[in-house]
Amino acid sequence: MKRISLSMLFPLAVLLTTTVAFGQTPQEVPEIAQREIVRRGDLVEQYGSAFREGGQELFTAAMQTPADDSHKWFISIVSMQNCRSCELLKRDFAKSPDLKAFADVNDKTHSWSHYSTYQIEDEANSARWKNLKLRAFPALLVQPPRSGEFGDAKTVVLQINGYDGDTKKLADILRRGIAGYVNRYAEQQPQVIRQAENISPSKN
Repeated sequence: MKRISLSMLFPLAVLLTTTVAFGQTPQEVPEIAQREIVRRGDLVEQYGSAFREGGQELFTAAMQTPADDSHKWFISIVSMQNCRSCELLKRDFAKSPDLKAFADVNDKTHSWSHYSTYQIEDEANSARWKNLKLRAFPALLVQPPRSGEFGDAKTVVLQINGYDGDTKKLADILRRGIAGYVNRYAEQQPQVIRQAENISPSKN
């Protein structure tokens, strides 16, 4: 995996600085940039030194607007029949700015993630959940993008069981869950890189 340089931290800061300099209000910031700000939150400042080497850069990269579909994360909702919380969650993803930052249900082109919904009663998808313990519904699953820059796309990074209707809390759980995962993943990368260097052919 290619390491992400510190220069990746600057685009959002430049945007915000330019906004202040020219007297723009937050409402005048492009919506796509506003969503990135919401996704990132103040978690970088809160985590501080808790980020392992490369973790902060990787989290910032994960929260950026995806370059294309291969860089989009996956958010899946598994619901069940006659589940009011399931319908509430799907409705909130369609309306809440907190959740729209992670998945735009109405505009897949500009969505940060690939968003899908499933019914647990649908036997056609039963193989998807056979290795998961779905203890409550709705169950929300988060997986890395197909690009491979954050690991295997089949990995379930985060599983959230149930929903209480608090969109801000759910957005924070998503943010922290992804941050925790990429932080752990970043810790593994120096070792992976060293191993690759050790087995690469020596140059004459």
